[in-house]
Amino acid sequence: MSNAEHSSEKKSKVVKKRSTTRQRAEANPEKILDVTMGLMAEFGYAGTSMSMIRERSGYPTTSIYWHFGSKEKLLLAALEHSALQVIDSNLARRSARTNDADLIESQARSDAEFLEKPPAFMRLIFLIGLERRSSDPEVTSVIARIRKHSRDILAEQILHVIRPAGQILPRDLAEELSQVWMAFGDGIFVASQLDPGSVDVVNCCRQQLCAMQALAEKRLEERKPLGG
Repeated sequence: MSNAEHSSEKKSKVVKKRSTTRQRAEANPEKILDVTMGLMAEFGYAGTSMSMIRERSGYPTTSIYWHFGSKEKLLLAALEHSALQVIDSNLARRSARTNDADLIESQARSDAEFLEKPPAFMRLIFLIGLERRSSDPEVTSVIARIRKHSRDILAEQILHVIRPAGQILPRDLAEELSQVWMAFGDGIFVASQLDPGSVDVVNCCRQQLCAMQALAEKRLEERKPLGG
C-alpha cells in the first residue's frame, strides 16, 4: 500500500470514528427513555425489544447501548424515569386547606382519580416486581427507589392532610403512616384492576383517609407520657 493510500485509509477511519461518536452524542437519552416507556406500555416489559426501540427512536442500536449499556438497564431506567415524573406531577398535588372534612374529600377524589386512571408504570411495576424481584437485584433496587420516593411524597401529604384536632404530626410519625397509606393504595389499585367496575375507588380512598386520621390520633395518644 502506498503512503497516499495508507493516509487516505487512516483519514477515512478517523472520519468514521468521529461520525460514530457524534451520532452517539447526538442521541437524546430522555427521548430514548420516553420511547422505551411507550413501548413497554404497549407491548409489556418482556415484549419490548431493542429493534423496536431503535426503529421508534430513530437512533442506531450502538448509540442506545452507548448511553444505557444494556437492554435490561434501559428498560429499568425508562420505568424509573417515567415513575418519578408521574409521581411528582400527580401525588405531589395539594388541595387548598379549608376545613378537615373538605380536605379529606378533596384528597380522596384526587387519589381516586390517580388510581382509576393509573399510569403505565404502575401495572408494570407490580408485574415486574412479582415475577422477577426475588431473582434480580437491579429490579429490586429500582422498585425500592420508586417506592421510597412515593413514600417521601406521601409523608408530605400526610403532614398537610392528616391533622388530628388541627395538630401537625411529627415528621417521624408521618413517615411511619406513609407506609400504611401506600399499603392501602396498593390494595385499592389491585382490587380495582382485578375486579373493575365493582370497586368504589372514591369511597375506598375516603375510608382510607378516615382510617389514617383515626390511626394518627391513636399513635399520638400512645406517644403521650404516662400520667400526661
